[in-house]
Amino acid sequence: MQRFFTALSICLLLLLVACQPNSNTGTAKGPADKATTTEKIKAAEADLRGNTSGTFDVEKAKTALAAYEEYVSLNLKDPETSEYLFKSAEIYRSLNQFDKAVAAYERIGNEFPNYDKAPQALFLMAFCYENDLGQKDKAKTLYQSFLTKYSNHELAKSVQFSLDNIDKSPEQIIKEFEAKQPKTDKK
Repeated sequence: MQRFFTALSICLLLLLVACQPNSNTGTAKGPADKATTTEKIKAAEADLRGNTSGTFDVEKAKTALAAYEEYVSLNLKDPETSEYLFKSAEIYRSLNQFDKAVAAYERIGNEFPNYDKAPQALFLMAFCYENDLGQKDKAKTLYQSFLTKYSNHELAKSVQFSLDNIDKSPEQIIKEFEAKQPKTDKK
């Protein structure tokens, strides 16, 4: 009988240990980790801004991405996380890594729906699908979602324009625009 209770106690102990939150679940390990990653971000952003050559420095961009990703992985619930996700998406777009940009924008919408740039993230995700990934059906769905969620947002007119013209060539759009312009008499 004592073996049974010992075995049961060991099983319960193992169960308790297994059910403990993983220390690597995305919560900050401590103020030092947050401070360290914040300093890495500041340094990487300063390097990006300090580039005076007029060209996009891919290595500096990758350094900034690594710093953003480290911060995000350590500080999932921190208010700055959404901003760093947005910045990383923009860098991914600059690096033509559109799938990663879309994933970051989508994460903003899913995890930070109250973030002040959530509407822009949704718009840019749809824009990437339309213009960078050539997935117009997915873009249409996202544009419509934008109009449903943010009908009064300042980007709503641009989103409606994109939706209305998604299947038209640039030449068709220009012709339609010119046809709507008032005709003036040429003397």
